[in-house]
Amino acid sequence: LPSPLNSRGVPLTVSEAMYQLLSALRLVRGEQRRWAQSIPATVPAQAPLAKQWRMTQPSAQAWLQFSKRVSAARTEGRPLVALESTIVAHGMPFPENLRTAREVEALIRAEGAEPATVAVMDGRIRIGLDDEELERLARGGPSVLKLSRRDLPAALASGAPGATTVAGTMICARLAGIEVFVTGGIGGVHRGAA
Repeated sequence: LPSPLNSRGVPLTVSEAMYQLLSALRLVRGEQRRWAQSIPATVPAQAPLAKQWRMTQPSAQAWLQFSKRVSAARTEGRPLVALESTIVAHGMPFPENLRTAREVEALIRAEGAEPATVAVMDGRIRIGLDDEELERLARGGPSVLKLSRRDLPAALASGAPGATTVAGTMICARLAGIEVFVTGGIGGVHRGAA
């Protein structure tokens, strides 16, 4: 895929890319604060979150790459469910991680929604992975970067593969306009840790 272009129509340098992504993340963080402060005691049912809190940041959108299945679901208006990918790359050994990821995606499809596993591959934020990409992530294990929101710009600029944490997935899902997010759990508790 071609690199996103700067205002002069030239592919972005690594520093320009990192600046644009950090700016987009700051914009979203600012929107989150303003949005959280403006929530009334009860949010009207007719005002869905996506319409109240839509980001239109062209520079950030240029980094998103939707899978064919996710693109089709968006076109058809079917619901999307974002899935974090750190559990696939770092949470379980291969092949159990791949089998579990496929089962979770199948469960979501059985309910009529389209899973959108989020990861960074080949310098793009992938929103939805095909089977080959999911296996590549699962086989990568510790060689795949673990990406929180602060790590996204560097991983995108370097082109290194990365699995998104809960925080990283939330920001990517937000940029992609996905309102529902599923995780295998939030870290911090490990068996055998003292």
